[in-house]
Amino acid sequence: MPKQINFLTIIIGLMSLVIFWGSHVLYKEWRAHFIDIGWAVRPLDNLLSYQSQRLYEFTHHHFTKSRKKGLPTVRLYIPEKARIKLMEDPPQSTKKWKKGFILDSHRNLTKIKFRHRGDAPRNWAYEKKSWRLKAPKKKLFGRVRIYNYGIPKHETFLDNYISYYIGRKVGVMSPQSRMVELFINEEPYGVYNEVEHIDESFLRNNNIMPVNLYKGEQVYKERYLTIDFDLFNNPSLWRKASIFNRVSEDDVSDLIYFLNLVREAETSSESFARLKQTAKIDDWALFSAYQTLVQAWHNDWRHNMRLIFDPWSGSVKPIVHDTVSMFREEDFKLNRRSHALLTLYNKSSDFVLKKHRNLYKFVIDEILPKTIFHLDNLIPNLVTSMSRDKYRHQQSFGTKRFFHPINEEKVRQEWNQLFMQMRKLNKWLSNQLSGPPQAEWKQEKNTLALTIKGPIPVDKVTMSFAEGTTIPSFIGWDADSNGIISNGDLRIPFRIDGRDLILEATWLANQVSSWQDPINWELIQTGGFNMIPTLFRLVGNVRIEPTEIKASNNLTGKQAVLSKSSLTGVTPSRWNQPIVEKTSKEFVWSGDKIINENQIISYPLKILPGTKILLKQGASLIFKNRVNIMGTISDPVIVKSATKGNSWGVMAFHGPKTTGSRVFNIQMEDGGEGKIDNIFYSAMLSIHESQGIHFKNLTMRK
Repeated sequence: MPKQINFLTIIIGLMSLVIFWGSHVLYKEWRAHFIDIGWAVRPLDNLLSYQSQRLYEFTHHHFTKSRKKGLPTVRLYIPEKARIKLMEDPPQSTKKWKKGFILDSHRNLTKIKFRHRGDAPRNWAYEKKSWRLKAPKKKLFGRVRIYNYGIPKHETFLDNYISYYIGRKVGVMSPQSRMVELFINEEPYGVYNEVEHIDESFLRNNNIMPVNLYKGEQVYKERYLTIDFDLFNNPSLWRKASIFNRVSEDDVSDLIYFLNLVREAETSSESFARLKQTAKIDDWALFSAYQTLVQAWHNDWRHNMRLIFDPWSGSVKPIVHDTVSMFREEDFKLNRRSHALLTLYNKSSDFVLKKHRNLYKFVIDEILPKTIFHLDNLIPNLVTSMSRDKYRHQQSFGTKRFFHPINEEKVRQEWNQLFMQMRKLNKWLSNQLSGPPQAEWKQEKNTLALTIKGPIPVDKVTMSFAEGTTIPSFIGWDADSNGIISNGDLRIPFRIDGRDLILEATWLANQVSSWQDPINWELIQTGGFNMIPTLFRLVGNVRIEPTEIKASNNLTGKQAVLSKSSLTGVTPSRWNQPIVEKTSKEFVWSGDKIINENQIISYPLKILPGTKILLKQGASLIFKNRVNIMGTISDPVIVKSATKGNSWGVMAFHGPKTTGSRVFNIQMEDGGEGKIDNIFYSAMLSIHESQGIHFKNLTMRK
């Protein structure tokens, strides 16, 4: 009888333990996957497997952990009560700051505040959590106020780190980051990705202040329900992470202006031109090329958007945020849709040319091979720190690759797969962009048709004419395909070398949206692009009848003879036009010039001695090209109000094309400040994004 009682007691005890353990596991699973709207149910594995792996890791890591120095260490000291408070009512409680300490570089304890980072439950639902640390204003972490410590998301542990590292190498706006080993109360918590928080201190460290910094997130806790959550359709879906101090926090007029331009530019040439002044093609072509280099388009229409709105230049710039490199994909892409602005810009030949030039430069500069070299040197320290990580089983995408005791050889085997894919991508990009020009031509009735294929920009189209054949004295792109020279046709500049006529223009194929899977809303927003054969018709003052046509790859200069064939192509899209160097005729002002409203002058201008520029109340004059104001001591140029007692706005020199302007003997009075095209001009005479302007004998007074 006593034996039966003892056996029954053991069984009851074991069952109680299993029930308690099972309830605890189920609670964790619920908290990790069902507590937050929008979080896909992606369990790490079945619960029994998860807990068995956890037990296995906890057991063996005590015997296999290295005692050598690994990655740079971050030592955090936090009260247990504060940790419990953070998890009292997730996800709301995870955002509440608590007090703790960190060991600084001088081995002194420094007061900080801490909380969990991230809305996705994988960041805080399990044992290993993501953290956000905030330093006191008077004792920063170097020059940084806030650092984020994120759990590596993928089996290589490096995906986010690689994206930030490459971002800084290619020159896009990207926070500082490094791989570190985190200790909490002297207990090792393994490998983390330390990333500078994108906030006011980030802006200061990049010499960009004061500006508006907008955060666009419509996933998890931050998503607005029951309304369309496309960030580019609704300014109320964004919030400010840093504020331009000359306007109220609620003022989002700059964001509204930008989003309206994106929509209007689809059909308006004027709006498209203004959009290019706001979202500068140089900035966005570099960012788009970066996305291709890391094969990630995660900064998209619904999340991971961080935009800097600079009120002094009027520009909008993107920042790299939480971009996960996707080198593991076998099917490399030159482009994918990520949001409305880049979808529009990828239809523009100006944009695609600059993007592909950036990509080719990345290949020539060996960005990926150099990144591989850097990562390879990181592995020994990474392996050492990983050996002390007893939470490897918790990898958020369910990998089991590091469930076994690790050593450098095994880890290198895993990383070699990543490095192999990066090398493949580098070679693929080189092949895509460095080959011979892909183009063909054919003779039509009154025109010559040039068909461009593939991603390579084509230039130096060289037409060879036989003896006795008339060489055209005019060639234009027949934009309306009517077979004759029309007012809307673009004149193509050229030069003649013997019997060769060389077009001084660059040509690209259309990029069109493509889908292979069944169409759904998200796919429409973020599907891919294909470059398809595009036909440009050329018309001249005489019939164009070459015997042979050659062309060059704009990126490499490689030349090839083009095939004469019957290949057809689609009509160039609205913003896919031959790229030619535009020259502007210099205009001259003299006498009295009355300015009734804001005027933007984009052409070269000469202002003769004695000219009077009379501006109506509130009117401003913005120069965006070279200006020569040729006043003399006896006959100065005068800029003043058209009506005595009223104040006009500003006279501004804005942009690199104004460099080299000369302003001699000018008198200005009654000016103020202005806001034109969402740009703040704070003085009667303003100079923005320009240099080398020569001023002589300048007089200003109220």
